[in-house]
Amino acid sequence: MNQWVYISPAADFQADGEETGKILEFDDHFMVNKDGQSFISYKDYAKAFVNEVLNGTHHNEQISYLAA
Repeated sequence: MNQWVYISPAADFQADGEETGKILEFDDHFMVNKDGQSFISYKDYAKAFVNEVLNGTHHNEQISYLAA
């Protein structure tokens, strides 16, 4: 059986955004941080993405990342 994971960025996917190092992880629902924002930098998203690839904690589901 094939294993998969679909990783979505936040609504505002910032190519030149600052790396925060603080990432929130959610399921497939639209979410916002405590300030009501949905954004993530490419740098933070890439680190979270690679972490998921290396650690494989999600299987057959969609997840989303945004900056805390």
